[in-house]
Amino acid sequence: MAGGKISPRQKMINMMYLVLTAMLALNVSAEILSAFETIKKKLNESAQAAEYSAEGAKSVMQQKIDQELKAGQKQHELIKDSLTEIHSRTEDMIKFIDGLDSMLMNIPGVMDPKTKEVARKDESELNFQFFMGKGAAAEANGGRGSGQGKSLRDSIDRYSKWLADIYNVNRPDSTLWKDVLIKDPEASKGHEGDGVKKSWERFNFEGPIVANRAMLEAMKQDIYQKENKLFNAYAARLGLKIEETKQVIQQEVQKKLEDVKIPAEGAELISAPVSSIVPAGLQFKTNLYVGLKMKEPVRFNSTSGTVTPTEGGIGAVLTIPASGNFPAGKSEMEQSYSVTAAVKTLKGAVENLTYNGKFIIRKPEIVVTSATIQNLYRECGNMINIDVPALGELYNPVCTASEAEITPSKESKKKFLIVPRGKKCVVGVSSVTNGQTMKIGDVVYNVIDPPKPSIEIYVNGQRASAQMQVAKGSRVKLKIVPDPEFKTLLPMDARYEVSSVEVFKQCGLGPPQRAGGASLAGRDASGEGLDFPIPGEAFQCPSGSKIYFEVKDVIRKNFQSKKVTDDRFTLYEKNIAVTTK
Repeated sequence: MAGGKISPRQKMINMMYLVLTAMLALNVSAEILSAFETIKKKLNESAQAAEYSAEGAKSVMQQKIDQELKAGQKQHELIKDSLTEIHSRTEDMIKFIDGLDSMLMNIPGVMDPKTKEVARKDESELNFQFFMGKGAAAEANGGRGSGQGKSLRDSIDRYSKWLADIYNVNRPDSTLWKDVLIKDPEASKGHEGDGVKKSWERFNFEGPIVANRAMLEAMKQDIYQKENKLFNAYAARLGLKIEETKQVIQQEVQKKLEDVKIPAEGAELISAPVSSIVPAGLQFKTNLYVGLKMKEPVRFNSTSGTVTPTEGGIGAVLTIPASGNFPAGKSEMEQSYSVTAAVKTLKGAVENLTYNGKFIIRKPEIVVTSATIQNLYRECGNMINIDVPALGELYNPVCTASEAEITPSKESKKKFLIVPRGKKCVVGVSSVTNGQTMKIGDVVYNVIDPPKPSIEIYVNGQRASAQMQVAKGSRVKLKIVPDPEFKTLLPMDARYEVSSVEVFKQCGLGPPQRAGGASLAGRDASGEGLDFPIPGEAFQCPSGSKIYFEVKDVIRKNFQSKKVTDDRFTLYEKNIAVTTK
């Protein structure tokens, strides 16, 4: 029983329930999934204590009624049987919830046959179907689904209404319970899915299976609180003073807890690592705490590393340097640690709790691949993936590049855009992890020019050649055609233009003479091409004479719109001839 102020135990239970609910909104990591199991265990132990408390409260009140009956006072006689029936109904609800947990674990694929534990802590589909139903059935009944979640809610509602009815019967001020039925939660705010209102069933059971099982334990606490509320009300009817009754019940609870050897109100030493995988050269850190509130500070000790107590004396942080002495040919090794905590039991004796743990040390190795191309192209936007798998979620890269610009991508912390200028590019890879900047290593790239494009001229839609005969008024088009693979990989770096085209005529065996030209600067020559006229002067020679088109200054425009002149073309490649009719 708990009247007036909330007991430290109940405060702890309420806090664990709140933490459980908040954790369901997170993008859960492996550490959080493990924490769900810890919370389930602690809530289960608290439920056991709540059961002892309820039995003690029932016993005290029935003894009070028996005393009244011996004195000939029968005004509370019916309450004695009501207390037994209430506790029986409560036990039935607890058995129903425990039964759901057993049914869930017996679903094929949920339990590991060897360990008898949940096979995959992040399993979310099998348990969702169990609580909500499969397919369209999950959206039935106004979003409540057709699974065991709906059955649980209906059972809790029937139990709550029964408690209210049994107390309020024949009482004009039926004020103990109002609105006892479960309500759907309000639409969430500030999280993914803003403004979306979920049913109670979906809100509580949409998530990993370990969270579902912990939530079932939390709901058992709700049941005991409802019973506790009614027992308090009956105690007031009987004229019992809550504080005196609590002392008697606490003695009964302590005795039972001692019988099952739960020290310090159910304390257990827990280790919650920041990460279970640590790169060599960094430090392994784990938070140490005792699951339930201690009356006195806990003394932690470890020969494996440095223990730093946290405020309040019930927790600590263990820090262990991760060794870099790997066995030959190995890039990963396991390191063990041990820690003890001295706590006082209910009888005042000191009990040493021990935790033995392990973590993995990995040798950091850089894995660098290109998101688009296998070489770094000069003055181009090369998108590179730079990863260090050993760091896992701790990876927070900081990269530099010699003779190049390097820019982190907004899409992923592992991607970097590199624009090299020289013949080689050295990419330096570091990571800021746990507040420490650690140099991982360097990766050296060769820098090459993009593949050379081809220069093509078309007359009246046909590819020009020395054998082609052209007449006045012919339509001429110039194209700079990028290498197909290069254009596919880096389209914004494969844009070309030319400064101009000079036109020459050659009469007989004499040298070519300039007949005119066209300025094409600033216009894209790599798309549809550029049209330009053949000067009339080019046709002043006899039929069968040569006309030459000489392309000047092939220029590539990169993704930054920076212009880079391509000097690799020979005079022969830049001249294309046709014959006059």
